[in-house]
Amino acid sequence: MLVSKCLLTNKNKLKYNLLAQNLESFMDSINKSNKNKSIKSKSITSKSITRMSSIKRKAKIVNAVLSIADKNGPDRLSTATIAKASGLTHAGIFRHFPAKQDIWIAVANEIALQAEKQWAAPLAKTLTPRQKIEALVSAQLAFLANTPAILTILFSYELQCANKELRNIFTNLMMKFKQYLTDEFALSGNEKNASDLSFLIIALIQGLALRGSISQRSFNFEEEGKKYLKLQLDMINFND
Repeated sequence: MLVSKCLLTNKNKLKYNLLAQNLESFMDSINKSNKNKSIKSKSITSKSITRMSSIKRKAKIVNAVLSIADKNGPDRLSTATIAKASGLTHAGIFRHFPAKQDIWIAVANEIALQAEKQWAAPLAKTLTPRQKIEALVSAQLAFLANTPAILTILFSYELQCANKELRNIFTNLMMKFKQYLTDEFALSGNEKNASDLSFLIIALIQGLALRGSISQRSFNFEEEGKKYLKLQLDMINFND
């Protein structure tokens, strides 16, 4: 009887040890799984932070270029001046933009993006053709007044001669704006002359840009633009 009790006790101990080992193994697997998830989560978060900081650094570089172009002119742009204005190192700038032309492309794309945002509001409104033309031009005048670097870039060597892709971006942007105006002139009963009338409005803006560049912005860009726009539109017959 004593022997059988002893054997039973040993069997229970064996079962208990096996159960304990299985439980320990199970807990280890859970801990490893949680650890791996934590590592993956940290890795994803780290990548996300890196990606966001990369976007922010690029934005700082673009803003620095616009500031330099406004104050000193686009043709005086250098890696040293960008680094100083953005607070980044030379290596940091080259990491995002291997060549100066790449920086200009990023600047042009940002300008195009912001211009589209400015035009979106008047385009979304229900207005007569004349009112929509006035709203579009007013939005463009305000955008140029608030981002004066654009006017200096338009007359720069970089745009005129050195960087064909930069010129193409600005040309496409101008033609898109021209098409918005053309559509409204066509709706106003001026289908035959819609394209020419659109270029007439664009010439008004470009003339103001040239005048502002020569006179060092000695006048209110928006007010002058609206004044001459009214004179031009008053000479056009609108069937609103």
